[in-house]
Amino acid sequence: MMINELKYTLILFVIFLLSGYIFHKIKSREIKNIEVPHFLSRIASFLGLVVIITFVLGITMAVITVVKLLG
Repeated sequence: MMINELKYTLILFVIFLLSGYIFHKIKSREIKNIEVPHFLSRIASFLGLVVIITFVLGITMAVITVVKLLG
């Protein structure tokens, strides 16, 4: 049975990957000078923040999970 910390770590990892993928797709359109609607640009800005937050939380949860499994 998985411990709760491991579940949360996996959920954060999935959110990190999905938001990073969508962020990359939107920003790559901007780099290629393809017109990007304003709302997509705003979504990309929000997803950039989500990527940073989930990365930090994911690392923290991974450390907590490892400490709990070892100790």
